[in-house]
Amino acid sequence: MNVMEEYKYRKHMEAFLKVFLKYKYPEEEAVIWSLETKRSHWCKTIDQALSTAMNLDKNQNIYIGGGLASEEYVENLDNKEYSRCTKENISSIVGFSLDIDVQAPHRGKDNLPPTKEKAMELIKSLPLKPTVIIDSGYGYQLWYLFKEHWQFEDEEERKEAERLSKLWNMTAYAYAAKRGWAIDMTFNLDRLMRLPGTYNNKGDDPLPVKIVEMNEDLRYSPDDFEQFL
Repeated sequence: MNVMEEYKYRKHMEAFLKVFLKYKYPEEEAVIWSLETKRSHWCKTIDQALSTAMNLDKNQNIYIGGGLASEEYVENLDNKEYSRCTKENISSIVGFSLDIDVQAPHRGKDNLPPTKEKAMELIKSLPLKPTVIIDSGYGYQLWYLFKEHWQFEDEEERKEAERLSKLWNMTAYAYAAKRGWAIDMTFNLDRLMRLPGTYNNKGDDPLPVKIVEMNEDLRYSPDDFEQFL
């Protein structure tokens, strides 16, 4: 990949983070995580997240969490450089996610959509349109971002968020099953998803993780999902 192409994909990172963390509460931190090093990079601002991610090795598989943690929680971690927030300690979430993989040689699964084109047909058939569609290299990752981050007052509210997230994943799974396919379940609040502007290095050749569609004004309230669950 030449320098101009790499610059283009890196711009996807900036555009995504500005939308993804737009409504982050000042007292919260987001985590960017490397699969290879198992290292967590805690970020208090969008600029810090962008600077951190830009400086990570492009040969690593890099992820970001849709569940945020309080500054107090992060500061009290025994080894925050190698710690991630457990779902019981997530303080807010940016939205719900879906992960639609396609068949690939390194996966060895035959119940996935056979091509990206078929996967996109599935996405277009879902009852709600994603805020962001990300080409993850071997499929698509979707974010349904909220109008404001869902900040949890107590454990019951946290459980309700995961319940709705799970039901939305199950709804999408049912749509896939009608076509004879399966999708991964990404309902857990501490789920990490790929960060646009990085690379999927799990196959023989690195593939750019990039934004396919993004409409930052298309945001949801948790109640918007209820009628489809």
